[in-house]
Amino acid sequence: MDNDNELEIVSEIKKYVSDNLPLTQLSDDDLEAQIEGIIEQFTKDFYCPIEKKVSIAKQVYSSIRGFGLLDTIMSDDTITEVMNVLIWLEARKYLKDKFICSIFILLCFAVISSQFFYGRPQIFGFFFFIAELKILYIFLNNNRSKGIYFIPLLTMLWSNIYGGSSNLSYILCAVVLLSSLFNFKLGKIVGKRLDKKSIITLLIITVCTVGSIAVNPIGLKVLTYPYTNLSDSLSMGIISEWQSPDAKSIVEVVFFFVPIALSVIGFIHTDKNVSFIDLMLLMIFVFLFLRSVRFIILWYIVAPFVCFKYLPAGPKVTFDTAKTKLLLFIFSIICVILLFAGIINVGKACREKTPISSVLDETAIEAVKDSNPQRLFNDYNFGEALIYNDIPVFFDARADLFSECGILSDGVELMFLQPINDSLKKEFDVDEMISKYRFDYILINKNRPLYPYLQSHSADYSVIFEDEEVGYFEVRNVKEVALSH
Repeated sequence: MDNDNELEIVSEIKKYVSDNLPLTQLSDDDLEAQIEGIIEQFTKDFYCPIEKKVSIAKQVYSSIRGFGLLDTIMSDDTITEVMNVLIWLEARKYLKDKFICSIFILLCFAVISSQFFYGRPQIFGFFFFIAELKILYIFLNNNRSKGIYFIPLLTMLWSNIYGGSSNLSYILCAVVLLSSLFNFKLGKIVGKRLDKKSIITLLIITVCTVGSIAVNPIGLKVLTYPYTNLSDSLSMGIISEWQSPDAKSIVEVVFFFVPIALSVIGFIHTDKNVSFIDLMLLMIFVFLFLRSVRFIILWYIVAPFVCFKYLPAGPKVTFDTAKTKLLLFIFSIICVILLFAGIINVGKACREKTPISSVLDETAIEAVKDSNPQRLFNDYNFGEALIYNDIPVFFDARADLFSECGILSDGVELMFLQPINDSLKKEFDVDEMISKYRFDYILINKNRPLYPYLQSHSADYSVIFEDEEVGYFEVRNVKEVALSH
């Protein structure tokens, strides 16, 4: 890389840092150290073309800067409880007649929601999603409702805050529109046609919603991004939350499959007529869940709108006024306690400038820092912990960024010792891949096939540090190995 290009990259990084300075709580010394770390990492002739380095450098800075006020308010426990309250409010009308099944599903959601609601932009997508569902169902019950006209604006905000799931906005509109075009009855399934004016309104809103997604800094790319991402089989295979659910896991059976089975049984055995719109939404989000486990949260959000009314009826539960008030009081106290516990937890992290949790403990981090690696190969799951501690990484959990460069495939091949891109290649050459990037140190999870390989080749790879989860190796004679290929 020549000096002009290097200065250009440094200038862009500094400008980015300067523009975002008011959003960070880092001291001047800490901030300067962060900037120097970014510059040192991304102005080298590292792994990606120049334009990619700048993009990744900006995102790295965003991920390592200090917690702000928004982080404190939107702590994990807070947002989890808020969503649980919204789900309970939507389901409350079914608690009397379908108490057992309803409470079971709501409790399942309360348990698993904490595993999906954490400090990522996707949490905003969940709230936009439930807001649009509510607006659409209000419109279906009252065609004169004006709330429908807010959906394009909602979508615009959705697209700019978390574009990855914003396509769901027009998908919901399109499903409701297509399901409302005809009057028919097929067994218990009933389709109800909306009046002409309502259909035209929904059509206009659907078209406007598609257009409003494109009102963002990268335009139409937000429309195509989810489909491009879903078609990347490597990313889908390596990211655990994108993988299909596992029916062999008792946890997933109880919290994922049983609630869905209850809803399906309800649709089959109900004495009521089944709304075609409800059936379509159930089928779509069950299908999405079977494709990727991360969509289970969307199914849970949809369930109170489309499934609870058909759940198998159990013993009726009646609450007198005193009992109802007592239950609400206890539930409110629990929510408040969890809310403040979350804020206190995040506040402590802010003061101590430490992450709330990390996949690497301090001893492993210190071992890496002490060795001062210049070209570290890190396990895919360790990237964010290393970035937080100002350690340059080979790749991290933002799979789509590294997939385009070819880094993701090379890194996965090295971790699992299996060729991905060349299906005709029977054996994977570890030394060839290491020499390709001239790695000088390797930090790997012990459950990866690469770990025992490094251990069994002690002449080429020496152990620097290891604990129950992690192995850290130095690559001996890295320059000589690189020149031999």
